[in-house]
Amino acid sequence: MAGRTLFQRIGRGSVHIPNLSACITGCIQPDVIRLVAADSVDDGLLQRLLPVILQPTVLGHDEPLSDGAIYYAKLIRYMISGLEKPITLKFDDTA
Repeated sequence: MAGRTLFQRIGRGSVHIPNLSACITGCIQPDVIRLVAADSVDDGLLQRLLPVILQPTVLGHDEPLSDGAIYYAKLIRYMISGLEKPITLKFDDTA
């Protein structure tokens, strides 16, 4: 869901959100998601997910960034440049 949205809040009036969007990140193994898909109701939720499958890593070997990765990094910089206050996300040591 993305774009302009107007929420009606009971007892608090309406709230206008100029650019509503949601992003959920998580991890699941391919075999597990196959089981989930086979046992789930076909309500369209699973079809809205965007799976990303990473290649195995090789210690001491860095691949050059693809054009898509460079574009994505520029897009993220553009998106956060419009924020009044930058958002800092930090992973803990176990992440």
